Amino acid sequence: MDSRSLSFMVCGLLATTSAIRAQTQGDLRLECERIAFERYSIASSAIVTLPPLMTPEGQGQQRRLQEVYCAQLARCAVMGIERSSAADAYGTALSSCLKEEARESQGYDDD
Repeated sequence: MDSRSLSFMVCGLLATTSAIRAQTQGDLRLECERIAFERYSIASSAIVTLPPLMTPEGQGQQRRLQEVYCAQLARCAVMGIERSSAADAYGTALSSCLKEEARESQGYDDD
């Protein structure tokens, strides 16, 4: 499988929706986040295990995967929020996630 096919497969995996069986809005958000993380972890593992390890192309794929993951998490974060305030909340969640992913990719950890 070439890298372009893998990218489409990974992005498709992250972009698809799952049946969420949660009851409350908080439960829906948590389930949404869990599914997003699970898909991100699977897709990220697939990229990392491709030889050669972390070429510039692989790093680009990993970054695109992080962007898709963060967009999904941001969508989870605004579930149930009124439209008038959802755009700001989405932007904040997306920005925060992208910064955290970049920090982790560079080996920084605040803990």
